[in-house]
Amino acid sequence: FLNNGHYYLLYAVVRHYLLHYGTPTYQADSTSHHEASIGRVTRYTADPATNFVTTLADSRKILIGESISTGIPLYHESHGVGTLLFGTDGTLLLSAGDGNSNAGADIGGEDFGSYANQALADGIISADENIGSFKSQYLGSLCGKVLRIDPETGDGIASNPFYDNANPRSAQSRTWVYGFRNPFRMSLIENTGSHHPEDADPGTLFIGDVGASQWEELNIADQGGLNFGWPLKEGLIPFWGFWGADHPENKLAPNPLYNGSSCTKEYFDFKDLFAEARSDGDIVFENPCDPSQAIPAAAFPNMETTPTLSWGHNEWNLPPKTYIGNFNDEGKITYLDISAPESPVESEVFVGNSSITGNFYQGDNFPAYYKGKYFHRDYSGWIKVFHFDENNQLTKVEPFHDDSRSLIH
Repeated sequence: FLNNGHYYLLYAVVRHYLLHYGTPTYQADSTSHHEASIGRVTRYTADPATNFVTTLADSRKILIGESISTGIPLYHESHGVGTLLFGTDGTLLLSAGDGNSNAGADIGGEDFGSYANQALADGIISADENIGSFKSQYLGSLCGKVLRIDPETGDGIASNPFYDNANPRSAQSRTWVYGFRNPFRMSLIENTGSHHPEDADPGTLFIGDVGASQWEELNIADQGGLNFGWPLKEGLIPFWGFWGADHPENKLAPNPLYNGSSCTKEYFDFKDLFAEARSDGDIVFENPCDPSQAIPAAAFPNMETTPTLSWGHNEWNLPPKTYIGNFNDEGKITYLDISAPESPVESEVFVGNSSITGNFYQGDNFPAYYKGKYFHRDYSGWIKVFHFDENNQLTKVEPFHDDSRSLIH
């Protein structure tokens, strides 16, 4: 910043501004609510001549969302834009929620009060994005992702896992990791990552994913291309409203066996391309038209990355429960209560209602015991200290504060 004066903003655009700015109908004091809009990333430049306390005129540059059809789709009043931070390698990382209704299993249209039809009519989304929460699994959407972009251009980084040389500004090219409901807050762990963008290692991210009605999550992303499962999974459990539903087609994943007669599945659906975790990682994605043939790698089939920890919602998932991932004798993912005798994590059972992530404490104001420990907060109020080993394996969770809201005056 002291060299270039750049600062960056991630925000939801007021719909009235989005539609009318620069026209005779625009009024600077007008706003609108409960309608579709977009998330935007902009860069401004502070003026070194004023010691960076003013902004240079005409320095605004839009990196994401330069038009109504290129922003992060927002068509409900939740699950919008989240955190903006720099990777160790100088790339810009940002989180975005699935952008649609929080009232039920939204698979497109205006069920559960979303504004999808308005977003479709405006061009905020295209028809292939009108798939509700499945946008989190769709590489054609910016929603439900952590994005990694060039802070100069807003393009995706060439070392991103799904980068398309022909379209560096596509959602696919910008995606780093995906499968989130609402990754409202995330932190980059200090002293992790490379200083070179081409190494595909911006650093390790700790991501709090806000759950629907059952589970809150802490997720760790130490590499690109990871799929954290939403909306097919919430925590370690299949989410009933999406797992058993009719799954939308993934229009970026055509089925090469489609012929209109013996194979009528023109595109793979999102469950075809998703596999629950296995201990050996040995997954064969079978083509539904011919199980002897694998789904091509170009369709990006992917095995889930399970949360490091999931805890039950304190109103809708009782009695209290806290789960870590566990593999059964067949190598399939299941769950283990954190208080079970065989649990590798020392902790009591706890609940919450909105995972907000945290930071590793590096200061000197607390006792030395806490230095280097990870502090995580939940919107219900608690702060807990999470102990990790050198491989980011969770070993212990202990209470720190029961109601941090009482600290705010």
